[in-house]
This record gives sequence, C-alpha cells and structure tokens, in this order.
Amino acid sequence: MLTEKFETIERELPALIARSQVDRLLAGVVSSRHLANLDCKGEGPAHFRIGRKIIYRREDLLYWLQKRAKEISPKNCCGDCHDESQGVKKW
Repeated sequence: MLTEKFETIERELPALIARSQVDRLLAGVVSSRHLANLDCKGEGPAHFRIGRKIIYRREDLLYWLQKRAKEISPKNCCGDCHDESQGVKKW
C-alpha cells in the first residue's frame, strides 16, 4: 500500500525539484527548512546546486522519504488518532 502511494507521488512530481518548492510539492510532508538543516548535517537526500538553488532529483528525494516512511496502524500508532478499543479514528 505504501509503495503504491509513492508510485502515485512519483508520477506527479517533476524530475528536478528545487528545495524552495518542496513545501508546496510535498504538501507539507517535509519542509524545505528541515531539509536544509538535515543537508548541513549530511543527513538529507542527495542534492546538487545550480547557481544559488539546491536541487533534488525526484528519485533521490523519494528514496530518502521511503527510507523514513512506515505504515501506521492502531498497533504502531502514537494513539492520538485512533481509539484502540474500537479501532476507529478519534477525530
């Protein structure tokens, strides 16, 4: 299921993504500011520079996101979004 979601995202993203566009293109999943901080520590996705812009290849950004993603279910959820006794969302 998670793989299907990433395949859909991959079809919709451009081949090259400027860091300044990450917030809009990924709908807040990860912020450009967070990526900048991780890049400084060497923990962000592979990237390169064109002039003053930091650029991510679509494949590199999605690979990095997939390594950090996992399915959420009532068993491994933080408890904020599910009522585990009934298995339904609280909100």
